[in-house]
Amino acid sequence: MSKQITEAAEMRLAVTGASNCGKTTLAKDLAKTLKLQVIPEFLGSPFEVSPHLTPLQEMKRFAAILEAKSHREATLSNGFVSDRCPIDLAYSWLIRGLPLRYPKESQDFISLCKKQSPHYDALVFPPGPSPELGSVNYFGKPARIWEMWRNHNALIGLAFQWLPTNKVHVIPTHVETREQRIEWVLENCITK
Repeated sequence: MSKQITEAAEMRLAVTGASNCGKTTLAKDLAKTLKLQVIPEFLGSPFEVSPHLTPLQEMKRFAAILEAKSHREATLSNGFVSDRCPIDLAYSWLIRGLPLRYPKESQDFISLCKKQSPHYDALVFPPGPSPELGSVNYFGKPARIWEMWRNHNALIGLAFQWLPTNKVHVIPTHVETREQRIEWVLENCITK
């Protein structure tokens, strides 16, 4: 494992996926194990609906989040583990249906997210949300587990469309414990 930690010293990793799949836990665990800095999940979740903002104000908020996160990542000379990535912002914007009402603004924003995504050495998806959750608060309303699975798999699909396949890593559902997930990432993302 020490060889993998040495190899990871300058890696730029991102952990992403649907709500409640263990992203933040995995990002913190990886950062601690690999002795890398963790970059927190944006400045508030992009998946939280802001009812007091218009759609264009919401897009400006997303652009500010993307700029702040990209700037923070660019300032680090060594590797890091990022909790979420631009693909999350793009997907959150898309599922709101706003490209239908704001096609030009949406195209610009999605293009910017796509441009920012390839700078990660590896994009890691934990297994999908836990079936035991049943229903959680998601987008400001109760959501069923199938909705979170749909979002998780849509994010994976978007990642495979935007990034080279060797950069996208989906942890299988049988890899259950925190320790197993760290070991899986070390074996499948760091040493390749």
